[in-house]
Amino acid sequence: METDNLSKNNNTTLTDKVVFLLLVSYQLYSFMPNYVVDPLKVTLPMIALFLCLLRNNFKLRNTSVTIWIYGFIMMSLITMFNSISIGESVSRLIAMFSVLVFLSALAQYIRNYDDIEKSINYLICGSLLFIIILSITNLNSLSNLSIGYGSFSMEFNNIITPALYYLIWSLIYNQKNRLPKLLITLLFLGFSLLTGFKKAIFFPFVFLALMLLMKNRKNFFKIILSILILLVAIMILYNFVMNNDFLYQVLGRRIQGFMNFFTNEGRVDGSTRTRIGLMEDAWKVFLNNPIMGVGLGAFREATRFNVYAHNNFLELLASTGVIGFVSFYWIHFLLILVFLNRIMKNKAKEMDSLLISILITNILHDIGTISYYRFSYLIPVCLSVCYLNIVKRETLMSVDSIQNKYQYLKKIT
Repeated sequence: METDNLSKNNNTTLTDKVVFLLLVSYQLYSFMPNYVVDPLKVTLPMIALFLCLLRNNFKLRNTSVTIWIYGFIMMSLITMFNSISIGESVSRLIAMFSVLVFLSALAQYIRNYDDIEKSINYLICGSLLFIIILSITNLNSLSNLSIGYGSFSMEFNNIITPALYYLIWSLIYNQKNRLPKLLITLLFLGFSLLTGFKKAIFFPFVFLALMLLMKNRKNFFKIILSILILLVAIMILYNFVMNNDFLYQVLGRRIQGFMNFFTNEGRVDGSTRTRIGLMEDAWKVFLNNPIMGVGLGAFREATRFNVYAHNNFLELLASTGVIGFVSFYWIHFLLILVFLNRIMKNKAKEMDSLLISILITNILHDIGTISYYRFSYLIPVCLSVCYLNIVKRETLMSVDSIQNKYQYLKKIT
């Protein structure tokens, strides 16, 4: 008979192994041919979901995750009636059904704190394998230190940056195995620096700032000191990048081109000009189709640039209108409010700091990327729901225990 065991369980089961494969394999899809990836996206999550349900005696857990994604899919289906590209909309809907099964499997897998920690470790393992395979398959690019132009570039930021969040959190809060975690963190940061991706450099610092704020929230002096140290570190890194010929060509000129947009001085880089143009187009499309948009994934057919919006907020508003936007983001803001409430009541633990920091960082990250169908940005939402349900069960069990003790004492007296 299944029990709600909230303690550690060191036994590795078949379900653990399949979920490990699930969380590692999606990070390696960019290295696999389509004829392997397409069936793998369907079969592996289905197997994992079945094994998790079997283990749980088919008792559903953490259903808010499934309801959230299912609700978003249903709202996106409604926008099909207004879609300007049925092909694009169908393609995105198929991707969302894959997300539904994937997150449902993960939600059914997590029963206790140990399962959350295992999932985080699996994700870190997958990202480390990504770096290893990347290094082997891009030796020429690595030898020229020009990895930002490799075939993996589309996925690098979506895999390595979230993994950095988990590593930074673990370094701050967990004393075990600090040296290997520090080395892996430095490895990831080094690769991020060489890619020239602004987001891969910027958002780990945002996450680190939030983590330091969470950790030192009861000590105002430590907060100020942490902020000053972080600002000094950023300034040193910025000066190093801007004054090093190689790093300037890889990253510095892109930073300078981005900053020129706000200062109205010098040349604005092409990426920034395109993104601003996409934002303008997306906003116009939304204003013309505010309720249902132009169909999930179909915005690229409505813009002069023929690409997605590079902004998750505007992509959803333009593609799915208000109904799609609200059905996707309601759970993000609800979770942040719940975590803030726990922090204000001094109930927050280490995991609260991790999850609220990732949720806030990812929302900021959505200004410059598309995340609604990407596993790396949806997994923290799933982990947050599972964690809060574990806390809730733990509280109820504690209340039941107190009541039982009270009844026992009342009986014997």
